[in-house]
Amino acid sequence: MGIRDLPLEILAQICRELRWQTHPDYKDSNIQRKDIRSVRLVSREFAAAALPLLLKKVHFGQYNTSLETLQAVSEHNVLRHYVRTISCDDSLLAPVHLHDKAWREDWISCASLPDKYNEESMKDAQLRYKEIYDQMTKIIEEDEDSEVLNAALVRLPGVDKIIISDLFVSDESEDICHKQILRKFLSAKHRTYEPPEESLWDRASTPYRSFVTVVRALSMTEHRIRAVYISGEYSGVSHRMFSSAAPKDFDAMCNLFRNLTYLYLDINTHGNEELWEDDTGSQDALYRLLSTANLLKTLLLGSMYDFEEGVAPSTLKVSSCFGSFKWPSLRSLSLEGWTVLAEDLFGLLHRHRDTIKRIYFDDIHLEGRTWGQLLDGIRDESAVMWTQADCERLSDAAGWDYSATEGEVTAFLREERDNPLTDYWEQREEE
Repeated sequence: MGIRDLPLEILAQICRELRWQTHPDYKDSNIQRKDIRSVRLVSREFAAAALPLLLKKVHFGQYNTSLETLQAVSEHNVLRHYVRTISCDDSLLAPVHLHDKAWREDWISCASLPDKYNEESMKDAQLRYKEIYDQMTKIIEEDEDSEVLNAALVRLPGVDKIIISDLFVSDESEDICHKQILRKFLSAKHRTYEPPEESLWDRASTPYRSFVTVVRALSMTEHRIRAVYISGEYSGVSHRMFSSAAPKDFDAMCNLFRNLTYLYLDINTHGNEELWEDDTGSQDALYRLLSTANLLKTLLLGSMYDFEEGVAPSTLKVSSCFGSFKWPSLRSLSLEGWTVLAEDLFGLLHRHRDTIKRIYFDDIHLEGRTWGQLLDGIRDESAVMWTQADCERLSDAAGWDYSATEGEVTAFLREERDNPLTDYWEQREEE
């Protein structure tokens, strides 16, 4: 039997295995795509089997090449049927770095940059930056990105996943200069960004343009989006996006959440606890959105908190954001970068004891109990058949910075070992 005789399903599985190959840079999607493209040259059969893997995702951003590619794929009678995901670059460039010699010199002296970056190469990087910045400005002024996305969604019937993030930058963004430099551009704008008083939904000025554009575009289609990933190392989405939305925009967000089975949401509290605490409208709006997502199976909620010794993250009022709501099919819950009241967290887990299988807590400060006491209560009263429970950098009244080794918490919840968190704090007290 030759390759031509193998079923298409087998050839497709061979192509999918290339995505998980043992390679020192296996996480590099460009390497994976290059290998899959090479396989397509083997035969017509392999070409047909590999094509869907290359075109599952298209990029949407305020760059000419991004919009041209999105438009071309959506207009292709064959390729458009393979697209499942639209990834959006929610990181608009700022004019502050267009011409700044002091900034260039500061970066050239940075030890983390490769040797190839000198005064001349940094000038070239800034010229490229200006070129892309000018493109963005023109596209935004003419509302071209909105027009292209609206038309593309009509012609991409299979789209069911939206990614809005600055964690990965588009190929066009990468071409500006080294990724570290680009991230420094973005960090300067977003990390300490305080939301302006005017509406963040004004598409001409909002730093969350891709978020606004996608939400409004989807409200005019019949797509049933199953997965939404809104995250970022620098921007996430401001909590004021929820409280400042006009009724029409809030309804559009509800429609986006209505059919979700997977939600990854990083909320940018801007490192300002008072601002977040006072914005009860955002927390009420978040509750309405989450309760709309009645089909959720996986929920990750983060606050973009950067660990700092002795500084607690923003407070997540479970009673406000989750209420007493229960997702009938929730199997996986992750919380990252919050201060949480123990009773609220226990109640949330207890309500979902019949369905939940996985939990992940990272940078969580617990109030009202110690983590050891909470885990005791979860195991003794919830009777959950856990498949995975991971914890990193936990804190409570007893201390900070506990990270369980792989499988420790899971083994405890399965009653296969003693409580690792209780053991940890006891050992610290002895020391």
